[in-house]
Amino acid sequence: MLKNVHRQRNYLCHSFTWTCLGLAALAAFLLSACSSKPNYLKNRHWDSRLAEFDAEDSRKVDVVMLGNSITQGGNWSKLLADVKVANRGVAGDISEGLLQRMDYVYKLQPKMCFVMIGINDLGARIPEDTIFSNIAKVLDGLKKKNIKPVMQSILFTGPSKQGYVKRNAEVARLNARIKNYVAAKNIDYLDLNTTFAPHGALNMAISEDGVHINEPAYRLWAIEIQKHINRGMSLREPPESPSQDLDVDSSLEE
Repeated sequence: MLKNVHRQRNYLCHSFTWTCLGLAALAAFLLSACSSKPNYLKNRHWDSRLAEFDAEDSRKVDVVMLGNSITQGGNWSKLLADVKVANRGVAGDISEGLLQRMDYVYKLQPKMCFVMIGINDLGARIPEDTIFSNIAKVLDGLKKKNIKPVMQSILFTGPSKQGYVKRNAEVARLNARIKNYVAAKNIDYLDLNTTFAPHGALNMAISEDGVHINEPAYRLWAIEIQKHINRGMSLREPPESPSQDLDVDSSLEE
């Protein structure tokens, strides 16, 4: 009788041990699966936003606006009323995500594509070389499809953003590399920081959180875009810049 009790105890102990080992192995597997998931798929907006693109009419457009939440936040059909434009901004997107969804640009067969990406990469501590390589591939892919790319500067962050001085140093370094690259490749470059961050930080008059911009800033951005469109597509001149809408604080510095 005693031997049977000991046997049952041993059996239960072994069973418990193997169960724990099995659960530990399962946890390790799940952790490994999560960690191996591409960074762009960790963005909770990515799949749902692409589903929106799938549901949209895929007729040809003149211009595609391509980027992250800063791009997505613009009402480009209203801001660029003279052209057929598609908004392909995805909140939280990174350069790898952009590269993976280029077919959503190609199938629209645009004449021009305005690209802005990189700030989320830096926030996720993705290496600068990786970001630069992804952006170069995006631009080269557009050229191969006979789509005129216009690379836009990564916007500086503002004082409302914690650690903005350090982040802006990273932005400046990456922008310099991108600007040199596009110059060598004869790709147009739109430096929005000269308007939105003339003192090296995003102006507080156009951004509450130090990253995203307000409606007056989008209007100024659209005017700069329209100038590039006019050169590339022979459209009529844009209206005068509504500079009075933007109360620029000339004393803003890092």
